[in-house]
Amino acid sequence: MSMQRTPTKDDSKSVSLREKHASSTPNLNEIEHSTMRPLKRKQNDDCESMLSRMEEMLKIWQSKQEKKMETFLCKISDKQLEIHTSMEFISKQYEDMKVMIETLLEEKKENKLYIKSLESRIEKLEKRCRSSTMEIRNVPVLVNETASSLSDVIFTLGKVAQVPIEKTDIKNLFRMQSSGENKPIIVEFTSDLVKDNLLQSIKQFNRTNKGNFLKSSDLGIPGTAKQVYVSESLTANAKKLFYLTRNFAKSYDYNFAWTSHGNIFVRRRQGDPAMRIGSEEDLQNLATK
Repeated sequence: MSMQRTPTKDDSKSVSLREKHASSTPNLNEIEHSTMRPLKRKQNDDCESMLSRMEEMLKIWQSKQEKKMETFLCKISDKQLEIHTSMEFISKQYEDMKVMIETLLEEKKENKLYIKSLESRIEKLEKRCRSSTMEIRNVPVLVNETASSLSDVIFTLGKVAQVPIEKTDIKNLFRMQSSGENKPIIVEFTSDLVKDNLLQSIKQFNRTNKGNFLKSSDLGIPGTAKQVYVSESLTANAKKLFYLTRNFAKSYDYNFAWTSHGNIFVRRRQGDPAMRIGSEEDLQNLATK
């Protein structure tokens, strides 16, 4: 059987004191919660303020960058406009220069044709002036040579060729000023007929006397006999072309190369047609055949 003790008066006092103490002791959770609530609110406010300032700073930075970019793009646009304007100017200058060059080239082509035409006319005039003129080369200089003694040489030449020459047949007579010991003798007759008859007779004389062509001794000139060459008096251009033609004839097996009335001809074989040589291009064309 259990026994229960009846609380004494002192025990009741002790219980009452504990209850009173417990009711007067503060709640720690409530205190902690009440103190943290303002702190969190303050921290939130600080974060919001910092974010707001950062957003504002970002907007200011973005605005500055946009302005810089806008300025930069404006400069690029201006530069592009300048480049475009410069390119248009250069293009126009190029087109103008191209037209100018084409015009100059066309004028040059026309001028060359005109000059060639003038040269051809001058050549024809010179040929006409020389149509009655003969050139005699390798005749030794006479002692105390005069126009009269040169005339005697021409008279003797006519006798050898069996073509009588009178004083009235000679219009002009002189030695050409050139290099060399025996300068050529130029004789101009009063007519083409006299010159042509004398020239043909001398050619016939040389063909008849092969190996014994016309010499200075045949003309009554004392001293060592030298072969004398008689030909038409050619213009400077014709002389150059005839020299090239003779070299061409030797190189390409043409047996004949000669002049007639200032014109140049070649023939490959006896009986072949004669071909007139009027320019170096004609020789080049013959070389390719």
